[in-house]
Amino acid sequence: MAVFKLFKPAAIVTIPQGISTSRNSLYGVAIFSNGQKNPKVTPEDCEINIQKLNKDGPLASKDADATKENITGICRKWKRFCEFRNEQYWRAAIQSYLDTILTKEFTLRGEKTAKPVLGADDLILLLTHHWARDTSIFPTGDQRLALATIMLLLIYTGCRPAESVDAAKGKIAIGRDQTYEDDNWDNECEGLDKTKDDDPIYENPEPWVDPKISDCDDKDDEDILTREYKALCYEDIRLWTVRNPTPGESDLLGMEITLAHHKGADRKPKPTTFLFHEEALPILCPVSHILAIAIRDNAIKVDGFTHAEPFFTSNLQDPTKAVLVHWKPEKLKVPIFRQTVWTFDGLSTSEHKALCYSTFAYYLDRLGWATGFAQKLTSYCFRRGTGNAVDGKRFLGSYNFCT
Repeated sequence: MAVFKLFKPAAIVTIPQGISTSRNSLYGVAIFSNGQKNPKVTPEDCEINIQKLNKDGPLASKDADATKENITGICRKWKRFCEFRNEQYWRAAIQSYLDTILTKEFTLRGEKTAKPVLGADDLILLLTHHWARDTSIFPTGDQRLALATIMLLLIYTGCRPAESVDAAKGKIAIGRDQTYEDDNWDNECEGLDKTKDDDPIYENPEPWVDPKISDCDDKDDEDILTREYKALCYEDIRLWTVRNPTPGESDLLGMEITLAHHKGADRKPKPTTFLFHEEALPILCPVSHILAIAIRDNAIKVDGFTHAEPFFTSNLQDPTKAVLVHWKPEKLKVPIFRQTVWTFDGLSTSEHKALCYSTFAYYLDRLGWATGFAQKLTSYCFRRGTGNAVDGKRFLGSYNFCT
């Protein structure tokens, strides 16, 4: 038997076992085993309940690391502004400034901005220009291959770019229970990387040319088996050689990609696995792109499979239906798409540093302008295109089913 005290000190309610005794079920509700009605709540009871809730305080929310970093940065800027300008009615002042001065000066409109959507024809145009006509300079050839592979994954899966590349803005992670007006707040926030941004920096046409980013010190780090980034790694990909159902023809390639770092994955992890098969056109085949990256990284554990020919000439015999291509153990935690860094030999692809989102956004925006797109090309253009295609397929199926 569980005994709980509700509102009045003298009101004791006995709850039999098997009946829910959660916190929500006890607010203002008295449960009697004899079936009597709930007692009437008086104003004094409400006042006692309010005081109790005010004393307990709200429950701390479980925010993701990126959300905590954003809150920290915004609060830091706001604190500095308040120290510089002691404004009391700042909300009304900001809204008035936006509605009057800025609206007239820049001829602003109240309508929502356009959100471009990428279609199948746009994807073909981008990939064709990227491989056949693009004269833009990449620090290494790996970056051109990585850009094309990420675009295919974005349009096929509809994932966010943070699931493929490194989108972290800093390494500081504070709890929501920390007081933002703390005196040592600014010192703790200095750990944030102020150079990282979601948008490319056009003042520097080559974002990879940064002497501060070097791979010389930790290239031979033995602790490489520790996963340092939430970007796509080799352990998230499973490559298969599948027996061709048509007798006499070579085997086919299949691939499984598990995306685990969704938005809010720290609170509610929901890994999603996508299946890919070999496409007839290599320009549209993500399996061939991933295979090329793996061969370049020497990540395949199978002896003799150091080039692409064995994968496309194999012939599995019955009863074997499929064979899993294993990765080398030291490559499992390594990101698929990696940043270009300075080494003793000049610019080269890092051994383990994931590709930054700012660098990827720069490549993507540059490709969009070179192709002739009127609006800025972002990763969410791919996501919207995938969403529209899925919705259109669903609506079409519903229409056919109803008719």
